[in-house]
Amino acid sequence: MSTAQYTVNQSFAKLVASVRENVVWVVLVALVVVLSIAAPEFATRDNVLSVLQQSVVIGVLAVGLTFVFIGGSFDLSGGATLTLGAVVAIGLGPTSPSAAVVAIVVAVVAGFAIGAVNGLMVGGLGANPLIATLGMTSVISAVALIYTGGEHVSVFNPAPLFGAIGGVRVAGVPIAVLVLLAAVALGQVVLTRTVFGQQLFGVGSSESVARHAGLPVGRLRFQTFLVAGGAAAVAGVVVASRVHNVDPTFGLGYEFDAITAVVLGGTSLLGGRGSAVRTLAGVLLLAVVSNGMNLLGASYYVQQVVQGALLLAAVGMDVHVNRRRA
Repeated sequence: MSTAQYTVNQSFAKLVASVRENVVWVVLVALVVVLSIAAPEFATRDNVLSVLQQSVVIGVLAVGLTFVFIGGSFDLSGGATLTLGAVVAIGLGPTSPSAAVVAIVVAVVAGFAIGAVNGLMVGGLGANPLIATLGMTSVISAVALIYTGGEHVSVFNPAPLFGAIGGVRVAGVPIAVLVLLAAVALGQVVLTRTVFGQQLFGVGSSESVARHAGLPVGRLRFQTFLVAGGAAAVAGVVVASRVHNVDPTFGLGYEFDAITAVVLGGTSLLGGRGSAVRTLAGVLLLAVVSNGMNLLGASYYVQQVVQGALLLAAVGMDVHVNRRRA
């Protein structure tokens, strides 16, 4: 084989590997093209911004979960944490600039506190993450109901600072969308450009090897739950800022949408592989599917079937990739 032919083969192999690694983006672009043809209103500026805004809450939640998954763990408490963040933010009455700041900070701190408890149970005590975070979901849900008395919580005439997060646009782009993009960018930088990110991939790839290498496995997993808890609370603040009125159970189930998006983005259920940017692609894919099917007149039940099928396909792909790497 000549040097030129070898170079061509190597370049082609790299291209195939890149496409395989970013298949979610390929599918997303193809779907956007198809929907733009099938439903011309899909490609309008207002609809595109609507899709982006609909992606924010699940997107921020999913970025936090990406860290947990990469570290080889799991978290089912995101939806409940999101709900608590929202009801705390509204319940504190953010009707003045100072009150708005306090409401936002307390809500996010509550998210970090929940993440810390999850992290201590899983990273510190070695508890099964599914059982631990499922139990935490029940606790958080009960706290939210007690805090609100089981009633909707509302805020009238919130401070502009509070309302801006969910309703104001900068250069035509909603601030909430900018929050999502900032979360993705920060998550990607931490995962790819920091020692913490490198160690986290090592822990997720092989816990036993990571321990033999002297990596602080428990502490790293604790930190991933901190990230997930904080992200969920931020997502709750975005919801509170947007609607000003929430039910203390509204967020339950959001974690499954976020998990679907994370897996669609190629983050491995077994840990050691993932990307915040590809998680964004998974979030957008779900939002585009939902929006496109609405425009085409598909029922809610059909949309649920399609979303479930996407998750099963992503899980199947994850199993296939992990078997090939084994």
